[in-house]
Amino acid sequence: MIARTVHMDRVFDLHRLQDDGHRFTLFSFETGGRRHFGIRTFGWPDIREGMTVTALVDEETGWNGLFGWFEHEAGVWHLPSIALSMLHCAVALSAAIFFLVEGTEPGHGPMWHIGSAVWVILAVMTASLLLSALINSRRLRAAVKALGLPAQR
Repeated sequence: MIARTVHMDRVFDLHRLQDDGHRFTLFSFETGGRRHFGIRTFGWPDIREGMTVTALVDEETGWNGLFGWFEHEAGVWHLPSIALSMLHCAVALSAAIFFLVEGTEPGHGPMWHIGSAVWVILAVMTASLLLSALINSRRLRAAVKALGLPAQR
């Protein structure tokens, strides 16, 4: 992850979209005569011409790997929340517990095998979501600290 500070001279192709309950924004911008197209960010942040931001982007994919940014004028961060990942973990864990209690008693025929398989799949999915959310949160905090910018309020 690297940081890039840019002044958005022009913002265009701004589209606020929602897919399966997930909000995201697609936009393009121009800075110093150079155009960047098709940037995707989570949520519906305020994106406007004249903004100066320090963006955290992936080293390999650049702006297509946008993690978040700090808006200098407003002094606010736009970073992903791990709340949605935590909600997914809670739902998966609830389903895993249900199948553990209801569907894994020996002697229930094929339901025992299905319940056991579903429990293992949901437990692995829950652990994966939780670990991913925590790793991303730590990476972002480390990057923010390294930049010396103010912490998120």
